[in-house]
Order: sequence, then C-alpha cells, then structure tokens
Amino acid sequence: HQLFKELKITKMDIDAVSFRKKATEYAMKFVEKQRSQFLRLGVLGDWKNPYLTLSRNFEAAVIDAFAKLTEKGYIFQSLKPVHWCLSCETALADAELEYDENHISPSIYVSFPLDSEELAKKEFGLKIEEKVSFAVWTTTPWTLAANVAVALNPDLNYVFARTKAFGTLIVVESLLEALLKTIASEEPQTLEILLRKRGHELAGLKCKHPFVNRTSEVVLADYVTHLDGTGCVHTAPGHG
Repeated sequence: HQLFKELKITKMDIDAVSFRKKATEYAMKFVEKQRSQFLRLGVLGDWKNPYLTLSRNFEAAVIDAFAKLTEKGYIFQSLKPVHWCLSCETALADAELEYDENHISPSIYVSFPLDSEELAKKEFGLKIEEKVSFAVWTTTPWTLAANVAVALNPDLNYVFARTKAFGTLIVVESLLEALLKTIASEEPQTLEILLRKRGHELAGLKCKHPFVNRTSEVVLADYVTHLDGTGCVHTAPGHG
C-alpha cells in the first residue's frame, strides 16, 4: 500500500510481476536502512545473511516444509470464511477485525408458508385452502438469504392463530399477544385459535423460503426460548 502511494498508481495501472519487482526493491531499501541504523547502534548480528521472508532460500524452505506436511497427510482442502477488507483489497486476520459497538440492526418478522401437502402429512385436520405460515422473528435480516431451517423448541406450546391480514400464523402461544400488538396496524386481532401443538409435533415439516426458491426444514433446538420473538428461530448456518 505504501508503494502504491509512492508510485501514485493503483493495481489497475501495473501488472503483477512488475509490481512485485518494485515491491522487492522497496522492501530491500528499508532492510538496508534498518541494517545501517542497527550497525550505528552497535547491535551485533549476522548482517551479511539477514533473515528475509522474500529470499529465495526462505521460499524454498517453506515449500520443502509444506511438501513434508503433505506427505504426512496433514494438509487438506476445505471451506473457510475469509474476512476481506473492501478498501484495502486484502484478507484480514481475526485480530484486525473491528466492530462498531454502536451499530443497531432492525429486527423483522417474516412468514415462512407451508403448503397443503405438508400439513396433510401431519393429519392436523386443517382445511386444504388454509394459508398457514411460521412467523419467524430475527434481528439479523441480512442473513435471511442463507436460511435453511426454522428452529422450534420441542417442549413449548405453539398455536395456529388465524389472523385477518396474514392468514394462519404458527407462533409460540405465550408470545402470540406480543406479535399481534406488533402487527396491529395491519392486523388488529386474532380471529381464531385453530390448533395447539407442541414443538416436537411440528418437526420435519418443510416450509417455503420467503423470497428464495427453495424449502426450509423445521428442526428442533433447546436454545429456542419464549422470552422474545415468536418461538420460531430463523436458522442460517455459518452466519452466527
């Protein structure tokens, strides 16, 4: 980055090989500067053979060590998230990440609809034309695109509540009133409680993702609580 500043160019203005040569010259200039300063300070060292990661001998030793690790079966290929800096255009170490503690994200309620065939599998006795959806609440709406499941607590009581504006919503019973107050501008009241089911009775159902053409499976998780939200937790693996 310092070299780009000195040359007053961007990476678009020079090819990679030419830039690496200039970067080597730039680095060696500071190696020599540091060496002369240490010599003036009387620091003892093998100044003719400095430890430099850009030296060919060092690079060869790295490759040799990598080969030995590979031969012993320690090297494997897998997936790993890499934090990327858009402004620096480089990968970041975990220690370099900084979070804005004052950032506030909006929460959102989202419906995950069930189709009639899924409901028929459970033999709940609902009318086939009934529009039924899981009411999901999340504080990380940007992760919804990665949703693959809706998690329920196996031991909590869930209700199928028919509403005026949103069809029948599945929500943990103790949080139904809070949900209705939240959507009061669109839906002032519940018309009818159609069913009451425990979370474990709803496991295995498949609902539709709200805006991606795929299904999300209903799974069970003991970390789901009835303290806030709807008792139906949006689940996106790899997104916290």
